Amino acid sequence: MPVLADSHVKVYFCDPQSPWQRGTNENTNLLLRQYFPRGTDLSVHSQAQLDQVALRLNQRPRKTLGFETPASKTASQCCVDHLSRHDLAGLSIRVARHAPTSPRNLVLP
Repeated sequence: MPVLADSHVKVYFCDPQSPWQRGTNENTNLLLRQYFPRGTDLSVHSQAQLDQVALRLNQRPRKTLGFETPASKTASQCCVDHLSRHDLAGLSIRVARHAPTSPRNLVLP
């Protein structure tokens, strides 16, 4: 992963079976379940539908971000002069139907 190596981002790997170490991840899963119940096959949804859900979640204020949105927090912490608002919408949460490292038919756990 050259992007991670070049960005000097610290990466933390949680212990297996320890959801308390993944608070933001677990909260995001809960928010996603408002749109896609457990066991939903994401392959039946268009990428445009998935992008719209991602946009809605990225525009939702979060307590952990001081009631800023993930998109605005990302914008305030990055040099984004060359990015449009549309580009920022997918930076925080990306729901992809066919991610290159995932099986073709994704199902939420």
